Amino acid sequence: MYLDSIEITNFRPFYGTQKIDFGFNDLENLTIILADNGSGKTSLVNALTWCLYGEELHDVRNKSEPLYNLRAAKELESNENSINEVKVEVKIRFYSFEDEKKKYFSIYRSLSFQKWGNGKWGDAFADHLIVDETDKDILEDGVAQNAINNKIPKEMFQYFFFNGATLSNYFKNESELSLKTSIEQISQVGLIDKVYDHLVKTSDSINKRFNKKKPKGSVNYNKLINEKMQEQQHKESEIKDNHNKIDIAIRNVNKCVEKLKQVDSGYVNELTQKRKNKESMEKKLKQNIKEDRKNYEKLILELFPIAVLFDELVDSINIADDARKKKTAPPQIERDLLNDILEDGFCICGVKLEDHPECVTELKKRLNNTSKIKQEVFYEDYYDLKKVLTKLKDLPKIESLRRSIKQNEENINEINIQINQISDELAEFDIEDVREYERQSQKNKKIIEDLRKRNKSLSADINTLKKDIEKLKRKRSEAGELEGELKILNNKIKFCEEAITILSDLNNNVQKHIREKVNDKTRKQFTSINWAYDKYRDVTIKDDYKIVITKSTGQKITPGDLSDGEENLLALSFMMALHSLSGFEIPLIIDAPLEKLDKSKRIEFISGLHEYTSDKQIIFLFTDSQYTDDVRANMLQNIADEYELKPYENKTEIVKHG
Repeated sequence: MYLDSIEITNFRPFYGTQKIDFGFNDLENLTIILADNGSGKTSLVNALTWCLYGEELHDVRNKSEPLYNLRAAKELESNENSINEVKVEVKIRFYSFEDEKKKYFSIYRSLSFQKWGNGKWGDAFADHLIVDETDKDILEDGVAQNAINNKIPKEMFQYFFFNGATLSNYFKNESELSLKTSIEQISQVGLIDKVYDHLVKTSDSINKRFNKKKPKGSVNYNKLINEKMQEQQHKESEIKDNHNKIDIAIRNVNKCVEKLKQVDSGYVNELTQKRKNKESMEKKLKQNIKEDRKNYEKLILELFPIAVLFDELVDSINIADDARKKKTAPPQIERDLLNDILEDGFCICGVKLEDHPECVTELKKRLNNTSKIKQEVFYEDYYDLKKVLTKLKDLPKIESLRRSIKQNEENINEINIQINQISDELAEFDIEDVREYERQSQKNKKIIEDLRKRNKSLSADINTLKKDIEKLKRKRSEAGELEGELKILNNKIKFCEEAITILSDLNNNVQKHIREKVNDKTRKQFTSINWAYDKYRDVTIKDDYKIVITKSTGQKITPGDLSDGEENLLALSFMMALHSLSGFEIPLIIDAPLEKLDKSKRIEFISGLHEYTSDKQIIFLFTDSQYTDDVRANMLQNIADEYELKPYENKTEIVKHG
């Protein structure tokens, strides 16, 4: 859907009725709204969300002023002949094309305020909502709200409105709008969860019916399978909950670290940084151990059978070498050829064998002495055996990896001792804030460690349960066919089991698919920027939702290593990827899009903007300081309309330029 217009009446600073018409075509896809601080920029966005959802979702703070315009209320008070009622109204009209026909989706919300006899304005009343869609009946209030939520779900609105000043929050673990959260919400896995929960309840219900009707004394495999599946589901839910708790604990640790950095003590800062460095070293060593163990186990599995069968393999090769030396193998003459000659009764030279019995005798003698092994088989097996033995040259690597693992484990123990010493020293500081931040940091680190151990144990339990379920399913199949209603119920149970398994896998696969799509689009946009100095050739969103940027030199860095401007460009690239994959086509609204970007990067960003947003309707909220002449000149050919919010005393007017 495209935004056609918004009409605002007496909403906060907007006095009377103010309207914005939004243009859009293949070339001109931008609407510019100039608004300095305090002119009503936030209220404009909130007028949009209030009309859609009955709430102000942008920059929500405690507001002492009412929703209605104060100037409109004051004018009513001074007019003795008027009814002391102020109506706040917002009308939004979207449009889309269906079979080349333009169709409208219009939303109207109003709220009235009335002055009481004591001279005070009362609470809001007469809340009214209407949705008017082309070729459909007009909807009101609750039904209308459901129609809006189906078109533009409230939880998705944050992916259509962005603040340039806070875009880098995507890369901060302590932010609620992190990479992981954003991708999970865009994936809409909540819909899969609802279907999953419904199937589990349905399966339980059918199992209860089956249990009542099954013959007494027979094993109820369905019940046993259902119990195992429920146990698996509980453990999977616990893992999911633990991941959320870990994310919260990580945010808490990061907040404590940031607070410690702000403490007015150089030594505290020094200790905090020292510990951070030690923790980074520990993390790197743990990763090295993980890789070494993986390679160690791989080599053990690959070389152990060879080592055990070493003597037999060598004997086989010696036997083959001896056979080659004695010319008993591989065969000098193929047995098939000798058999064919004897069966046909003619030699390859054309001589009839029955006329030469001595030739028949010689051919039979040669056939008996010819190895039954075919040449190609002999050489294939022979060289395979020799190739297997060459793998033993990797035996020293096993010992090398074992030593590396042991050394890294010792290094980690030493680093842990140093980290604990630093933590103890910080905890003893005669600064209450430092002690509290340190206590909270250590408490949350312990939570993270315990939950990760618990998840590892739960994962092992789940794997065991899956094997148990498969065994029970095999036993159920071997138990024989059921008849009548039991057969019908049994088939329904099997269907539910299969669907539950598929949905469980689908949940993970959808998130993985969306993450990869977001990654591809983010990489394409960010690496296509014509960087003046460093060139970035790759962006990777890892399985743990950490983001890694690869420079042209091959060096890998994190978003925190980028300059503010570069980090903002990466965030804008990520945001555009999210928007394109949201599945909901509404305009993109960006407040302060050029925040943190220096002059050269602003022009670079604007110059390449149309190439990857030409199919999107975009509304930019600029301040005068950002919307400079050179910025405007680079955007001009893609601008459909320009507006300005002009504030006066208790009122803001929307003025169209040109």
